[in-house]
Amino acid sequence: MPDAPLMSRLSNLATPLVLDWIEAVNEDDFDSFRQLFTEGAEVVRGDRLIHGRPSIGAWAAHEIFAIRLRFTPIDWQEAGAEVAVRVAVAGDFDPTGLPDPVVILLRFTLAADGIGRLVVAPVGAPIPGPAGF
Repeated sequence: MPDAPLMSRLSNLATPLVLDWIEAVNEDDFDSFRQLFTEGAEVVRGDRLIHGRPSIGAWAAHEIFAIRLRFTPIDWQEAGAEVAVRVAVAGDFDPTGLPDPVVILLRFTLAADGIGRLVVAPVGAPIPGPAGF
């Protein structure tokens, strides 16, 4: 279970879907994680495009849940249906050659029925749109 300071930072996030997504990852709740995405959602990670809830589930099982990633929000910006969250990443991966802490940018595009798009990028990578760093 996430620690109290983490939960305090998360509770400041105004968008419940993003909060639910981070909590699902941090609590190893794969089923809840998958259900937060729309049926036709997309995840963009580098040059990969993962389309649809089943494919997103397969990607997350391997690249998030299998290595027990944990996200600690650092800060975020919201603009309409977009929420960009900068997170520190921990988990069961080899950190050799990576910065300490490892920080990534998660850019969510929200729809009425869930997360419609998620872009996962290194901090500093250009991602056009209204919310971002």
